[in-house]
Amino acid sequence: MKLREVTIHKYKSIENDQTFQVEDDVTVLVGMNESGKTSILEVLAKSNYFQKDNKFQYNTTHDYPRKEKKKLDKSGEDPIAISCSYSIPDPLCI
Repeated sequence: MKLREVTIHKYKSIENDQTFQVEDDVTVLVGMNESGKTSILEVLAKSNYFQKDNKFQYNTTHDYPRKEKKKLDKSGEDPIAISCSYSIPDPLCI
């Protein structure tokens, strides 16, 4: 199974949906300081639900953009931080 596309929805400094393709060989994250490169790597790590360590668990208080937190609390919604699309090689498809 290969990760093909990632969309990040409101995570730390990322306030608007950001989508990028994951290439087969190399995907490079480039940006100025404080532009969200580390946040992208963190939210990808938190998408691994097999990891039980607390630092790999999504925490709304810590991970949701601070400007939007009060609005989220009033709405009572459960936020989505990341959406991932995968491909499965043909020999593995049933």
